[in-house]
Amino acid sequence: MKTPYSITRMALSILEKDIDSRDDYYIVVKEIHDFELALHDLKRVDYYEAFFSRKLSDPQTIARAWRKIQEEIPELRGALWEERQVYAGEIAAEIAKSKYKQLPLF
Repeated sequence: MKTPYSITRMALSILEKDIDSRDDYYIVVKEIHDFELALHDLKRVDYYEAFFSRKLSDPQTIARAWRKIQEEIPELRGALWEERQVYAGEIAAEIAKSKYKQLPLF
């Protein structure tokens, strides 16, 4: 969906103002979707239809912007960032040790 506004700028603004959003990208998704509902003059009861008719930004796009901002501006990382990095490293090491480098397709 092509938007007349920048998802990245909106996510950055939310991360700067809402400390809780630094650990939970769903807060950023909610804020952006609330903005988009208002932009389309829709109410929250219309959310389901708006989401699946692609009037709202894809949550994965918002999550990518959230991660990229935190990568480039470390001050906007949440308290759980380091914990997530350690966990991701453990998972990567576990996969590397696995006898299955790729899951069998059949």
